[in-house]
Amino acid sequence: MADFGLGSWPHRRARIDPDRPAFRQGDRELTYRQLADRVEALASALRAAGVRRGDRIAYLAANSIAGTARI
Repeated sequence: MADFGLGSWPHRRARIDPDRPAFRQGDRELTYRQLADRVEALASALRAAGVRRGDRIAYLAANSIAGTARI
């Protein structure tokens, strides 16, 4: 089986159960489709910022589904 890395699982889950909750926090939910969209948007922003395969990045934020990353 090919290893596509951690970033591929939201997209795979979104194809299987797009409207199923991926995360719940209080009364807020994030579906697999929404998660996959967020992952794709972040990946696109990182590519636009010059991040390439093999580069290392770090992300430090509160443990919450409410925030959005800014590049």
